[in-house]
Amino acid sequence: MNKIKVKLNRNILIIFIILIVCGCGKSSSELVRENDSLKQYCQKIEEDVNFYFVTMGEVHINLDKIKSIEDEIIVNSLKDGGFLREDVKALLAEIEKLIKESKEKIEALNVRLLTNNTIKIAELNAAAQTLTQEIEYKNEHIADITSELAKRTELISQQSLAIQGLKRDKEERDNIISKNEEQINSVYYIFADAKTLKDKAITAKSGLFNTKKVLQGDFDEKTFTKVDLRKTKTLQIKSKTAKILTAHPTGSYSLVKNENSYTLNISNPNDFWSVSHYLVVQTK
Repeated sequence: MNKIKVKLNRNILIIFIILIVCGCGKSSSELVRENDSLKQYCQKIEEDVNFYFVTMGEVHINLDKIKSIEDEIIVNSLKDGGFLREDVKALLAEIEKLIKESKEKIEALNVRLLTNNTIKIAELNAAAQTLTQEIEYKNEHIADITSELAKRTELISQQSLAIQGLKRDKEERDNIISKNEEQINSVYYIFADAKTLKDKAITAKSGLFNTKKVLQGDFDEKTFTKVDLRKTKTLQIKSKTAKILTAHPTGSYSLVKNENSYTLNISNPNDFWSVSHYLVVQTK
């Protein structure tokens, strides 16, 4: 940049010398007009030069910002968890904004230099061309990152669908297990008098000695009360008499008589319901 400024000052000085030499023998009015024209031309050169350096400085600042954002993306992508996709997209949008702004500044500079035709220094054109190429490179680089982000987004989407599928499979298995456990641990009981039990085909008499049979007829399961054996350890029987007709291991329960009722305490549910999942208690 300093070399370019020195060359500009040298060119302006040469113009002054040429005008002084050529001005010999001219009238004072002609010299004044030429002097004014020279001042305007020099002012125009100075304005264009200032515009050039301001523009180049702003573009360099934008390129530094772009480099900083790129470094931020790279550093954070290496950390555990990395950036969220939305964070990366926001940073890429900021880079695209800076690139667009820089391209517009370079284009405006080129248009001004070509239109005014005041600055014709190779170093200026070369520097502007170098910046243009660097901006184009950044643009291509961001396009690559955006493409890679799209691929990762698609991969994440596929993985998300796979995970959702696994979750659905797990939920289905859990439901099946839950239903199986419910079925396995479902037990049934009924407290009723002899006539009701007979009418519901829960008990029946047969044989020479009219032996009472339990749960051998075509009874309706809905007649019973369904409970979970894991949650049922006490049953209240509201009757002055209570006789257990179904078989249950001794020691797995106790039948306690109260004033006007009985309490069935099940101390070992798994053992109690191991012979039959049905409990039939005859009352009066």
